[in-house]
Parts: sequence; structure tokens; C-alpha cells
Amino acid sequence: MPRHTLSTNRQLTDSTEPTWIVDLHPSVSADRVAHDLVGSVGGRLQFTYSRVRNGFAFAGSVVAAEVLAENPHVKDVTRSR
Repeated sequence: MPRHTLSTNRQLTDSTEPTWIVDLHPSVSADRVAHDLVGSVGGRLQFTYSRVRNGFAFAGSVVAAEVLAENPHVKDVTRSR
């Protein structure tokens, strides 16, 4: 049983990859791990967040988001669009 669930607010209606917001655990630096995490699932890093939240946004497939959700550094993955 997965430790994390994905919050999907909208269905993908065109060929554009969805965007995901990834929240990391407080002990993990988004600036240090975001690029490698996104690259490991074939996604495209869009932004890193460090002031209001600790995480990043990336464009990628549902499968990529599911794989990231299982990473021990990841607290939550939510679909943005």
C-alpha cells in the first residue's frame, strides 16, 4: 500500500504534461535535491520553493509523480494543472 496519495484536481485534457507540486520533508533542501529527483523520473524542473514551502514544481507524467511520491525525501505530491 502506498505511503503517499496523489491529489488530482483536474483531468488531463490535452497532450501537455501536467504540472506537479512536490513538498519535501523539512530536513531536505529543495535546492540540493530537486534537479536530481526530477531528472531521475524524466520530468522537467520548473521552480524550486524555499520561502513559503520546501519543495519544487515539475512537469511530468502521472507515473513520474507516483514514483516521486514514493521517494523517502518527499512528503506530498499534488497535481497543479
